[in-house]
Amino acid sequence: MKTEAGDVPLIAVGGGAFLIPEKMPGVSKVIHVEHGDCANAVGAAIAQVSGECDQIFKDMSRVDAIAAAQGIANDRAVASRRRPRHAQHHRERGHAAGLPARQLRARSRARSGRRGGELSD
Repeated sequence: MKTEAGDVPLIAVGGGAFLIPEKMPGVSKVIHVEHGDCANAVGAAIAQVSGECDQIFKDMSRVDAIAAAQGIANDRAVASRRRPRHAQHHRERGHAAGLPARQLRARSRARSGRRGGELSD
């Protein structure tokens, strides 16, 4: 993104960087950095990883249904190579319209608390 008027340098990175021409209007210099084609791979590697659960539970208390949803979300986050000790949960619970009285919908999302969190070995 250009933040000022006039010509500015452009740093070309990512898989499509080779498509950037050497001369462009508003650009003083195009800079192709070594290993710049890996820029997207680095961003993908440090992005937040998550596991989610949105499920109907039968014959369980609200507390047990939420705990079960959290466990499923954690298991899915671990399957994505996320250490659960860094997980944060967003929880929702409630009776969905049309469900029998003994059924409860519980939703949970376990996600990394910060970008660039530790990945499991």
